[in-house]
Amino acid sequence: MSGSAGADREAELDRLNALAPSGADLQELVALAARVLGVPKVAINLISADRQHQVAAYGFDPGICSRGDSMCAAVLAEPDPVVVADASSDARFATNPFVTGEIGEVRFYASAPLVTLRGVPIGRLCVFDDVPHADGLASPETLALFAERVVDILELRAQARELARTRARLTAFVNQVNHDIRNPLTALLASVELLETEPAVAEDASLEELITGARRSGERISALLDELSPPPS
Repeated sequence: MSGSAGADREAELDRLNALAPSGADLQELVALAARVLGVPKVAINLISADRQHQVAAYGFDPGICSRGDSMCAAVLAEPDPVVVADASSDARFATNPFVTGEIGEVRFYASAPLVTLRGVPIGRLCVFDDVPHADGLASPETLALFAERVVDILELRAQARELARTRARLTAFVNQVNHDIRNPLTALLASVELLETEPAVAEDASLEELITGARRSGERISALLDELSPPPS
């Protein structure tokens, strides 16, 4: 793994907040994948600099292991689904502790890449079993579709967080503008209303029209500020 690729992956994991505890959406997705694909175990495996993080799993409790022990890390750069009928006879996995019995006894293994919208692979959607599957996986394409949905969920979450941050910044800006304009506007309207009571204004139609126009403009600005003001929380 090049330093650049690793840095890009870490940046994407951070942008997506992908290593945070999973929600019901990802848990439901891996459960659905298990039923559709006919496999007993499914995991969303995200690969950081030195760890594999199972952020959602079906058929077992998710956990964290070292990157060196991760089967998915071994095929992280593969752009297509990987399907292995018996991992114990595959050179990439035969000595892996998840296969040898040191950690697990995985035999059937398949995974599809999790690639962000920026084109960075951050992990694999993995399905596996403790017995070989001579027929492999009926539809690797379906596994890839589920992997794309995992990324969709992570990206939507990131967009929702950014929208919330933007809304908070906008609200703060509107509040500041409201404050900066409201006080002088109130003073201006008070002065205009006072001028309207002056005999000199009442006796000069053009002057009265100007003062009345100023008051109405001020009232429109005040109404606009009321519309922009966020409702009380």
